[in-house]
Amino acid sequence: MTITVPNVRSSDAQIKVLDEGLIYFKGTGGPAGDEHLYEMSVQLLHPIKAAETKCGVEARSVQLKIVKKEKGPYWERLLKD
Repeated sequence: MTITVPNVRSSDAQIKVLDEGLIYFKGTGGPAGDEHLYEMSVQLLHPIKAAETKCGVEARSVQLKIVKKEKGPYWERLLKD
């Protein structure tokens, strides 16, 4: 999953990933001189393995590699709603 917010400081970013499939992000970013606070929360369609999910803050985005709780076919969609 990619959250596109440029110039997010990793020291400022808050990322929470829960086993029931909830992903929360809060951080300040945007073009230099025009930074804003961004916040989002999404509920995934199925549970995940939060402890095995990898998160990384990069120059232009926040990357999450999500690990499904149960192996099997692809999900018909990513979000619950």
